[in-house]
Amino acid sequence: MFRGLRVCELGAGCGLVSAALVAVGASRVVATDLGENLQLLRENLETNCGGGGSGSGASAGADAGGGTMTWDVRELIWGQDAATALGETFDLVVATDCMYIVEAVPDLVSTLVALVGYKPGEDQDEKEKVDTSHVKKRSTRSKSSPSSASASTSASTSAADPPVLFSYGRNRQGEVDFLRECDGAVSGRGVTLTLEDVPEDALDDLYQCSDVRVVSINMTPTTVADAGIGARTGAADATAAAETAAGGTGRRTRAQTGTGRRK
Repeated sequence: MFRGLRVCELGAGCGLVSAALVAVGASRVVATDLGENLQLLRENLETNCGGGGSGSGASAGADAGGGTMTWDVRELIWGQDAATALGETFDLVVATDCMYIVEAVPDLVSTLVALVGYKPGEDQDEKEKVDTSHVKKRSTRSKSSPSSASASTSASTSAADPPVLFSYGRNRQGEVDFLRECDGAVSGRGVTLTLEDVPEDALDDLYQCSDVRVVSINMTPTTVADAGIGARTGAADATAAAETAAGGTGRRTRAQTGTGRRK
């Protein structure tokens, strides 16, 4: 389902997700993180994926022969200029455990919007006709397949798959603020980000537990009628998530499954 897609990972860390994306056939994967984390990230991708990007300069996406490199490692400071900093936009942005610093949440949301090339004032139908010819749709699969985690979309969304996949565990201190920032009327961005939980039966058994949330995120223009809805819904969702993490739904926690990871 990721074959042929251009993907950017935020907070890539040691690079496991990016390496997996390269392995399953993404046409280009850009793994980003803070500068001090790039050496290990690049070494891991070189070891597991072969030759890739130099991670330097605006032309890091092109190899010596003028072609596009399969993967690259880049430093990225979150914010509305993220796409300009990388010199490209993407079909899909993925992120894991990037919601634990409350102060960084506004820049995180701005980064998601920028990297998928969403422009609130632009006719999105025309945008697709003009500059998204490189986008390849992910194939939908049965929900019973673990690999269909990103195929879940609501009937009211665009025919294209959601441009963001986001997951987070217990380190979710910024969740309420993140959901509030997703309301375009509150944030002033003019774009509303709508979160949809990936069905539990579409996840690997390891992640079918109450302290892990995996969501797909769609983006739509914000209307006057949307004002305040995202903030109220976001707060309710965060409260429900906290109750779920406390075991209110009977779902297993990571500790109960014996797969807990230290933070």
